[in-house]
Amino acid sequence: MGFSIKSQLGGDSTLLNASKATNFNFKVTGVNFSDDEITAINSINPKRNKVIERVNAIKKKGASLVFEKVDNSTFRNNLVMLDGDLPAIIANLLLEQLNTGVSTLKELADKITETNPLKYDVGQASPFYAYKIKHLLTSAALGMMPATAWSGKFDANGGYLVVKKDGEILCYHFYDRNRFEDYLFSNAYLERSSTTKHKYATIVKEVDGTLSFKLNFQVRLK
Repeated sequence: MGFSIKSQLGGDSTLLNASKATNFNFKVTGVNFSDDEITAINSINPKRNKVIERVNAIKKKGASLVFEKVDNSTFRNNLVMLDGDLPAIIANLLLEQLNTGVSTLKELADKITETNPLKYDVGQASPFYAYKIKHLLTSAALGMMPATAWSGKFDANGGYLVVKKDGEILCYHFYDRNRFEDYLFSNAYLERSSTTKHKYATIVKEVDGTLSFKLNFQVRLK
């Protein structure tokens, strides 16, 4: 039986790695920015919280970010195969993180469950968002990678081994799927990756004159 192994000895392990493939594209709507305004926002470069500062500058101008697509077609197809709503759900998680400063996926899921951006029928309190996010995390843990077309089959059919910071080893067997998913869901958080590596958090004027702004999706385990 194959196991996926994550070590936290050198720091929090990555569950879903950041790359250009994990860029989510948003349209900047509501305001027509001049070239000088675009340059000014793209030049905001503090030592910390660059992405938040740029997004706040966009909002101060009265504009909004509206999700358009996942840039990479392979990652988009992988997500849609898991669940057709996942691209929109992740986009809302990214925006909620910027709006609230919350990073843990469990808390973010609670927040978008309250706002219900996809307008699910929540009359019976079905955990739509949490369920779909758990499915994504499980798939990422056991074989799904953003830039590789995925067959839906898990590479690690045995489960998940975690080497904790103190050297203790945790083993989650896949046959106890509920416990495994709860572990991932309770310990996963969003991390903002390097803007220089993955070409995001910059306003881009497209050929048709519309403005685009990318946010990057990266998940770590604490």
